[in-house]
Amino acid sequence: MNKCKIGLLIGAILIGILSVNACAQGGGGYTISGRIKGIGNTKVFLTNKPYTFTSAFKVIIYDSCFSKDDYFVFSGKLDDLKFLSIEVPSVSKSRFSFIGENKDIKIESQKDAIHAGKIVGSPQTTYYNYYLDSIYRPTKRNDNRIIDSLAALKDSAKSMELVNAYERMINRRNEAILYQLISEHPDSYGLLSEFNEISTFIPKDTAQKYYSVFSKKLRQTELGKRLNYELFAYDNLIKIGKKIPDFSLPDTVQRLQGLSAFKGKYVLLDFWASWCGPCLEELPHLKNIYNQYQTKGFEIVGISLDTQKKSWIESIKRNDILWTNLSDLKGRAGKVAQLLKIDAIPMKFLVGPDSKLLLINPTLADIEGFLSTLP
Repeated sequence: MNKCKIGLLIGAILIGILSVNACAQGGGGYTISGRIKGIGNTKVFLTNKPYTFTSAFKVIIYDSCFSKDDYFVFSGKLDDLKFLSIEVPSVSKSRFSFIGENKDIKIESQKDAIHAGKIVGSPQTTYYNYYLDSIYRPTKRNDNRIIDSLAALKDSAKSMELVNAYERMINRRNEAILYQLISEHPDSYGLLSEFNEISTFIPKDTAQKYYSVFSKKLRQTELGKRLNYELFAYDNLIKIGKKIPDFSLPDTVQRLQGLSAFKGKYVLLDFWASWCGPCLEELPHLKNIYNQYQTKGFEIVGISLDTQKKSWIESIKRNDILWTNLSDLKGRAGKVAQLLKIDAIPMKFLVGPDSKLLLINPTLADIEGFLSTLP
């Protein structure tokens, strides 16, 4: 089954050599100032956009100011390390992303290439940029050249075999190197972010080992706490035969609806989004299942990972989706998406009349097979 990934996989590649200062956010705040040559006097935004993100990412504008003769300044206090971005939408679609710290940070750039600016005062960003520019990207380019050359072989069967073997080798290499990188730089928020993107693709015990190497202060960040839940608590909380924790989310007219409202019925929690092709492709089949078994106490509750209400509502109407639909419009950061560790969609959970989990990530055939046994 095709799925829409809602995180971008960026793996560790080689061994870094720079150090990163401890990630503690001290008593002082931050000052982010600088010059973007050519923007003149216009509005500048401070947002939460990381280096890369998907449609399931909820964009937040933290602050804004007016530049004067190309210069801008922001000040405040962060309660956590996090990715930030400087944007000037009136003059460019480009942005400058970095890791926010409670430090005196200075940025220099120009309006035609805001993303290519320079930054000083953020040790976290300095190491992460080094990692991307000198470690990840060069090795990724080399890997892509090798894969392309293997894929171009005339013998298609042999070509596929060699490509798959090389990709497996890359994964083994990156796993080993990632552990060494984390061991050398346990305070790197950038590496924690990279680890977050691959943690579901490596064995659970390996991921737990890697996570435990990060510094205590980094593990106490918002991202660190979420990873702790996913790696150590999730499997004990969300499993077949156990009651799923109740939750409530807004529906399309902002009424809160909870899972408990469907007690006594078989409920399929269907995670989807308006931008998810595989989700939309399976709708006709899902509608057939709904129509066939609704009279037997079967309900579907759609939970969207959209972040734009208009897109969500329009997709429901355009695709004639009749079952209950909920969303907090926070994408992957939504409370239920995090509770159930949604890292790709479509994703489904079948819940019984007693609120106990019956199926996790079933195919539509699995769902039909189960429902066909109902009296």
